[in-house]
Amino acid sequence: MARILLIDDDARILRVIEIALQRLGHEIRKAGGLESGLAAAAVFAPDLIVSDVMMPSGTEGFDLVRALRASDDPTLRDVPIIMATAVHDFSPLSFNSEETGPVDAEGNPLPVQGWIDKPIDLDELFTKVANLTADG
Repeated sequence: MARILLIDDDARILRVIEIALQRLGHEIRKAGGLESGLAAAAVFAPDLIVSDVMMPSGTEGFDLVRALRASDDPTLRDVPIIMATAVHDFSPLSFNSEETGPVDAEGNPLPVQGWIDKPIDLDELFTKVANLTADG
């Protein structure tokens, strides 16, 4: 099973996803924001990261992706990332379709392997996790 890092500022969401993925046998670590997420990724060396986009200081999820992709550590630079978002419900931020890939607020491509809408459909998340890990 996969080592998965969950990053979100909402502890309730983290707990629900943690329990669901642990029941499938995945090893889970959690972080509440950008800095703690980067620190956890460096120590935990996840097979996959699932991160929220909007956190306390705005679009921290985008900053997290950019920091990981700029890392000197290939394990962090190449880790698959799924972004979780509800931003399109209240913000002009948007994502393109799965075929064309996600973009940030300025329309720049976001180097992630997928995105999922909030509230998260656990079956959809399980499918995406399986497709991006050795379980797929």
